[in-house]
Amino acid sequence: MVRNRTRRRLRSVMTELASSGGGLPDGDYLIRVDPTGASSDSSELREILVILADELRSKQESSS
Repeated sequence: MVRNRTRRRLRSVMTELASSGGGLPDGDYLIRVDPTGASSDSSELREILVILADELRSKQESSS
């Protein structure tokens, strides 16, 4: 139940970020959430994913 709720929250945040242009660079990703992350609300998950997406984009740009 908690796993599915967390999965729905992540999917919703990722869809929102992709539509706003702030999503992750193209690719396949595995996102692992530990038990403390499962208790996070959507805004906390969004904040973390925005930071990760920014880091991935900057790494991708620096390697190009």
